[in-house]
Amino acid sequence: MHERGPLSLRTGNTSIGVIGLGNIGRGVALSAARGENVELLIWDHAIGARKAFDGVPGIGVATPAEMARRADVILFVVPSTIEILSCLRGRDGIFKHATKGLVIYDFTTSDPARTRAVAKEAARHGIIYLDAGTSGGPYKADKGRLLTMVGGDRDAFEAAGGSNPPAFIGNSQSMH
Repeated sequence: MHERGPLSLRTGNTSIGVIGLGNIGRGVALSAARGENVELLIWDHAIGARKAFDGVPGIGVATPAEMARRADVILFVVPSTIEILSCLRGRDGIFKHATKGLVIYDFTTSDPARTRAVAKEAARHGIIYLDAGTSGGPYKADKGRLLTMVGGDRDAFEAAGGSNPPAFIGNSQSMH
């Protein structure tokens, strides 16, 4: 596994991946794209969801495996842990292709015990995995005004920026 070099997650020059472009994910992706010095990579199994981003400057389509190789941060905005696991595991999964130090935020409404188990599995692959529940719905996602509450292993949380959130969380009002 390769290691990532030093990142500047707070000041830009960041590659962000968003997986899941539904009601909330669409707004999260568009908000992330508004950041300066951000390369935005998107993925959704639904071709129509990806096509909605055709022609939007600074946004490229990448499979989860490609995203794992290129992104500094991946945001999961999918219905459940089932969809997350399908992107993480297997021959074309994020675990197989990620470099050490990748940061994943799970914006999914999911079972806390399953999220903790996924975080432990991710850590074995050198990936920081944090639960990032959101509140605000599609309207606030589109406006870049979601409330994001981040939790996880304290060391992982601090390594990902801690209470001084990275610039890409610009789609959120606050982070706890």
